[in-house]
Parts: sequence; C-alpha cells; structure tokens
Amino acid sequence: MYAVPLHYRKTFTPLYEHRPPVIINNPPEQLCASLGYDYVSSQNYDNLDAAPDTPILVCGAGIIPQDIISTHTVINSHPGYIPLVRGLDAFKWAVVEDKPIGVTTHIIGPEVDAGQIIGRKIIPVYKNDTFHAAARRVYENEIIMLADSLRHYTEEHEYIPAGTNELHRRMPAETEREILPAFDGYVKRRGIERLSLNMSRVYDNWNFDVVGISTIDYPVDNTIILMHSEDSHKLANLEGLRQCVIIASEDVKPGKKTCLHNFFIHTKNPDAKLTELLAMA
Repeated sequence: MYAVPLHYRKTFTPLYEHRPPVIINNPPEQLCASLGYDYVSSQNYDNLDAAPDTPILVCGAGIIPQDIISTHTVINSHPGYIPLVRGLDAFKWAVVEDKPIGVTTHIIGPEVDAGQIIGRKIIPVYKNDTFHAAARRVYENEIIMLADSLRHYTEEHEYIPAGTNELHRRMPAETEREILPAFDGYVKRRGIERLSLNMSRVYDNWNFDVVGISTIDYPVDNTIILMHSEDSHKLANLEGLRQCVIIASEDVKPGKKTCLHNFFIHTKNPDAKLTELLAMA
C-alpha cells in the first residue's frame, strides 16, 4: 500500500478550531510501518512515484493536479454530507445552514466534492452535545471512513453530481462569530434524545444499545427508525447503517444491504410498536 502524507501551511486562523491539530502522537512513518504501508513524504505531487493502479488517500491536501486525478485513484474524506454540503468548513456550514452533519468518502474527479461516492454517513448530534464534541466525532469518522475506503474503492459506486448545491468558501469571520449559538439551535432542532434501550431485553441475540430515534430522511447508526408504507421509497437511505432497529409496516420490503447489520420489526401498527419499545427505555 502506498501512503502519501502531503502537508500545506494554513493561511488563516479560525475563530473556533473544529479540527484537532494532531491525530496521534506516533510519527506517520511509524504508523505506516505498523500497518504494512510504504511511506513516502512529499511537499507536493511533483515527485510522486506511484503506479496508476495505486490508491492514494488524501485528507485536506489542498489542490491536486489534474494529471494525478486522471491517472490515479485518489480518495478523499470530506467532512460533509455530499452533495448537500460541499467545499471548505463543511461542518460549520452544515450547522449554519441547518443541513445534516456528515462525512463522505469519494473518488476525486472533475466535480469538487461530488462524483463517485464510496461511503456517506450522517453523524449524530445529541441533545447534550457541544460544538467541539460534535466536531471531534466528525473528525474521527473521517479517519475511520478514509481507512475503510481501501476495502471498497474497487466496487461499483453511485455517481452523485454536485447539482445546484453551493461550493462553500472559507466561512467569513462575521458568520463564524455566531457559530456557537447557531450550534445550540441546531441541537434543539436535530439533537437526538438518548434512550439507552438494550436490545438484548427484546431479542437475546441482539446485544447492543440503541441510543435514540432518528428520522428516515437523515438516519444515523444505533437508533430506532419508524417506517410506514408510504416511506418505502426511502429504503435506500438506510443502506450502510449499523445496529439500527427499523420498525416498519408489513409491506415494507428491505434489501439485503439494509438487513445486514440492522434489525427489522414488521408490524401492522408501527406507531404502537414504537411506543412499546420506548416504554422499556
């Protein structure tokens, strides 16, 4: 495996830092050695010596030359839910614009923060969250999903175009000054109330905790999701979720991808079943 750590100097200082300056204490060359990756350090792409079939992982590496993009599989981890939140300061813009906070891994192509999607994930925000706690959760998922993309980048991917979604620039200071009260409002609207429902009390072979309820439009892991017959067209939203309990009408027919890591409860009265489970929380 080929690791290309590229570095660039920040030309600005944010009012509210939402990304940790250091991910780990180990030098990158030691990390690569422990994972069995070849390590090459470079300040730019001029001396990049990687075969065209070698995947290259980037995260915050600035502008990548078009000849590298066209001849290599370059994978990016973007701290936003593509295509709804594109460009710089994606986490902050999602808060300000009341869009889902998320992470996307994708193969870099002609459109910025769009194209062949390897994975997308809505990152939960809880009722008791702080701005920096949620930002840290986004950052941790960026790293996890970027590493995980190596197992899936050769698969067939959905192409999601940028469409009319804005490509954000760096958030101006006058907007950033209001980010903390904006986050408080975001939590009130979208924050998940923790339930701590242990599913082993319901089904012995499902030993995990459900932490809250999420919507079908913006579902997150470890939650309960209510789905009526008229919501069947949103089944694709549930693909990739893990350890969720989907309470669905009897005529809702999920696919294998949705059932792989989740538990479906089919019932004639989904609302009554939800009330029954909540009584156990």
